[in-house]
Amino acid sequence: MTLPKPTNQPPARIVPVLFSAFVGYIERTLKKQFHAVRLVHNAGPPEVPKDRALVVFLNHASWWDPLLMMWLGSRCFPGREQFGPIDAEQLKRYGFFKYLGVFGVEKGTAAGARTFLRTSQALLARPGAMLWLTPQGRFADVRERPVQFAAGLAHLAVRLPEATFVPLSLEYAFGQERLPEIFVRFGSALSGADLGGEAGSAQAVLERALEANQEALAAVVQARDQARCQTLVEGGGGASVPYDLWRRLKAFLRRERLALNHSSVP
Repeated sequence: MTLPKPTNQPPARIVPVLFSAFVGYIERTLKKQFHAVRLVHNAGPPEVPKDRALVVFLNHASWWDPLLMMWLGSRCFPGREQFGPIDAEQLKRYGFFKYLGVFGVEKGTAAGARTFLRTSQALLARPGAMLWLTPQGRFADVRERPVQFAAGLAHLAVRLPEATFVPLSLEYAFGQERLPEIFVRFGSALSGADLGGEAGSAQAVLERALEANQEALAAVVQARDQARCQTLVEGGGGASVPYDLWRRLKAFLRRERLALNHSSVP
């Protein structure tokens, strides 16, 4: 496939003030809608030199994924410009994202595939840029095996041997609290050069890397052992408004400190 030469016209743009405000909004929303966001110990973001292009690819389990990408990018890879594709029709509906590094791609067409590769290469040529991808190309349950990707990520890896590719796994789980928790695990970094010059073999390596990372994350989630994780965000607790008001009143009358989390109830 021959790609058009990159132009000086930016294929996607970031308005820093809007992006910073939106990331702040995401964090406030996470605190309100989730009990916690937890990162598995010893499975945090790998250190990648700023002069190397970075591609983070992840499973696509939830509507929350794009918001979590932006927030994690700001927290885990500070100073990098971050970009990501979205279905072109969806971008027409949510035009605000055009100012947050999101670019549109026509889904399921050869023209869309060419646009994705051309735009991604142009963006990753910028110093300190990173790209978020959900290569499954659709919502997929975290238990779905084998993990299978659309072809775009592998073709991009073949064209970018100097880039670094990092798998990221997400799970959304309910536990002892009323609100769910988000669990995050990064896998080992892969060099584009190590993936070989053939898209089919590169895709197999990338798929297995994400699948292995999902299995490792699933083991942590199933163990329900918070000691195996670092808490990135601590959000809401409590059981229900009437019950929590009663507990607050009892604690006030007894002059006791109150922990609202359901797991703290004797």
